[in-house]
Amino acid sequence: MQAIWRINNEKIEAVIFDWAGTTVDFGSFAPVQAFIKAFEEFGITPTVDEVRAPMGMLKWNHIHTMMQMPRIQKAWAISHGRQWTREDVDAVYQKKVKAVLWRFFMILLSQSHMCWKP
Repeated sequence: MQAIWRINNEKIEAVIFDWAGTTVDFGSFAPVQAFIKAFEEFGITPTVDEVRAPMGMLKWNHIHTMMQMPRIQKAWAISHGRQWTREDVDAVYQKKVKAVLWRFFMILLSQSHMCWKP
């Protein structure tokens, strides 16, 4: 026996979920850890509050905003011997955040109890 769900007598063909923070990872812990890990690759360890402050921005803008935070600016200058540049924002974004976010997504997906059933 197969259940068929209807709304207003119309058969439901599909349901789409916004997985990021809705169905999986409520509280958005994976992106926070991804940003922390990405910055650590460049010698900076941001706090959870620093990472969460610009949450919701596009990832490049998020990194750019974090780089402008006084403590992170100072830590970058100490670690790299100079102030950060737009190219540094690109480097954190391109080389680290994308890969780390993908890794966390795959971990979350593997831990999910959901399954795809066509």
